Amino acid sequence: MEGPSVQGRQVLAQIGNPLRRRTLDDAAVLALADPHVRTEYLLGAEPIWADIQSGRAISRASDDVLWNQLQAARMQHISGALIVTGTAGSGKSTALKKMCLRLVAEGARVGWADRELSLSPREIRFSMRGENPPDVVAIDDDDIYGTELSPLIRELASHDPYPLLLLGIRSGRIERVINGSQLKDIPVYEFGMPPLADEDIDALLDSLDRENRLGLLRGKHRNEQRHIFRELSGRQLQ
Repeated sequence: MEGPSVQGRQVLAQIGNPLRRRTLDDAAVLALADPHVRTEYLLGAEPIWADIQSGRAISRASDDVLWNQLQAARMQHISGALIVTGTAGSGKSTALKKMCLRLVAEGARVGWADRELSLSPREIRFSMRGENPPDVVAIDDDDIYGTELSPLIRELASHDPYPLLLLGIRSGRIERVINGSQLKDIPVYEFGMPPLADEDIDALLDSLDRENRLGLLRGKHRNEQRHIFRELSGRQLQ
């Protein structure tokens, strides 16, 4: 019996093993994004890694609070989930990306997934069976998994290599996807994204100015800029 033709072998080589191709992204590779890519982040678009690397995504007062909570869980070798919750525009996705880059800078192996990558729970499990699996698994928009999320958290947190899970979920959807009875013996911590602090607003105005995105705020006194920003944004990031 003849094997595949030359053309067939080329097609198979291109296709490869679909499970091997679809695994968690390596945050250390994502961190290499070109910071000079121009984006619409400051006008309300979802953050990309370049927004973090370029400084368009400001340092917020809440960043260190979240980082300390994350580090405390890691230092105690807790295998569980830290869930970052927030409404649309609260900065949840930005905060997750920032934490991933800080973890990478400290030498941690971080696996990343989000709505764009759209990995299935099966593919996430597969990622954890490879060589050098991540120490931290970060997933944004976890509510896309619906009722599959809690069993996935339990399985990942209960089996070697016991990663710490860093998850982002819309605050209005957390009760739909987190099943307390399924996770009753798994440590689950929630961090709610707070409103922008006054110093956050000043930093954001500076970033808007640098990127030439002040719009109707241009030319106004800083106190007036702050007032208009609070009125328009309700202390939300976007």
